[in-house]
Amino acid sequence: MGRILLSVVGLPLMLVGCRSVRPPTPVTPHTTDTRATTEQIAAPTSSVPIAGTWMYSRSTATEWDAALGAFKAQGGESILAFGAAPLRVNASTVHADPRLSECVVGRVHCLDSVTQTLALHGVAVGEILVLTATTQYAPAALTPCAGMGVGELHLAPFDNATRMSEFWVTVLPRALSSSAAAHANPGLDNLVAANCTLTPGSTADIAIVVLPDARCTPSPKDEIKARVDAGARNGVKLYLPMITLPPRPGSPWAVDELAMPGFLQLVTREVRDLGLRFRGEANGGISGLYQSHEMVLSGTAFWLEQYAFYDRTARAVHAVDASLKVVLSPYWIVNKADPSNQSFASTIQGVAALSRIDIDVVAPQEGRGTGKCAVFTAAEATARISVVDPNLARYPNVNSDATFTEQFWASTTELYAASRRAVDAANRLRSSDRPVALWMNLEAFEATSINPCDSSTREDRTNGTRVRRSWQLVQETAHVDSLISFMWDPFFTCVPVGYTESLHQQLLDGQAYLKTGPQVDTAPT
Repeated sequence: MGRILLSVVGLPLMLVGCRSVRPPTPVTPHTTDTRATTEQIAAPTSSVPIAGTWMYSRSTATEWDAALGAFKAQGGESILAFGAAPLRVNASTVHADPRLSECVVGRVHCLDSVTQTLALHGVAVGEILVLTATTQYAPAALTPCAGMGVGELHLAPFDNATRMSEFWVTVLPRALSSSAAAHANPGLDNLVAANCTLTPGSTADIAIVVLPDARCTPSPKDEIKARVDAGARNGVKLYLPMITLPPRPGSPWAVDELAMPGFLQLVTREVRDLGLRFRGEANGGISGLYQSHEMVLSGTAFWLEQYAFYDRTARAVHAVDASLKVVLSPYWIVNKADPSNQSFASTIQGVAALSRIDIDVVAPQEGRGTGKCAVFTAAEATARISVVDPNLARYPNVNSDATFTEQFWASTTELYAASRRAVDAANRLRSSDRPVALWMNLEAFEATSINPCDSSTREDRTNGTRVRRSWQLVQETAHVDSLISFMWDPFFTCVPVGYTESLHQQLLDGQAYLKTGPQVDTAPT
């Protein structure tokens, strides 16, 4: 039997009432409330036009509305979210997994039930995927063949607590193909529409999707529905989480090609689910999907091959719903001290390659928050890092006595400006109805741990001076299409020891930035 993929998403979820079920587990609050207050909603628009941000789920509609209202007050337009990260394990682990203990038909485990059905049809089992969900999928989308004799199952939760979780057991037949590409690259050419027929001698993947502790239908644990409802109430556009590309065992930044046939079919069913549940009045705000798997921007052969998985995933989405935009946020590494560093030319070759595939948005991570890149002008290139950017000089991967050109291949300004040229060149060759957009993903944190916001992160938040400088130096030369920032919780909302206001409030204050002299006020010590 094939190996198994597990996926876990640990996000707080919306809680609402269910009938005849045990009471919900209370949400543990932060020691200090780091979320924006309602008083901030009336504040003026920020001098930095951050249009999008990543935002964790909220426990109540009231919390959702307060957070989205505060974000909109500084010019916010859209929010993104992370998807699940699959891992492969063996079959015995699945049988022993307590989350899957309720996945039974009579006294037979659901995995054994579907495997036996496939064997009766003479179909071999390929890979088995197990996905832990945060939403209550429509059975017609995720298990369209349930009850049609191919082994698919939808096991709903019971109010009497016999089964508290919900399960969708899907059968994903692989396409029969004689092309050399299909054999050389399993999963790349095997995307097929959902069908309810099995061909003897063929292979099918199995996916077991579980919504833990769903309790009832509708479920109080439907995080996606809560997000969609909040977006609709507040007029905020959504880039919902897509199932994350499965990482290769032992090499988490590479894609597991053996899992791709089933993965691509799950993506198509996930997109169909969005259409069935939210198309119409409720989902006018769903703009697209965010693919959480991050890759290095590089022109090397390895990464160019990996980008093909992005392409196939985007094509699977667009084949079902061409209106959905697929967003990527890869990262560059131009810090010469990093063993994986890429030259300026190689980095831009990576941007150009991504701009040619079927995605809709490429949003390179700025790199300043991680120390993979730096913010400096041409006049500052030969200055000591500690003089211009004392916060960056504290980073463990930065030599404070070095100059910027000694430490980095290029600045954020140079990288985004070259990326703009690469994207524009790609768009001249792309279809006019599907141009690729260039966004800046500004990192609102510091890679230090002097006074982190709370226990949810090891990093410090940054300050308004650095955010304004990061944005304005880039926009003056690169003219990116939009600015997004990682991330709202907790970096924009917390007020740690030494600060008198949140980053959100600092940006609303509208202080001007300086182009010369010390550019970054140091974090409190």
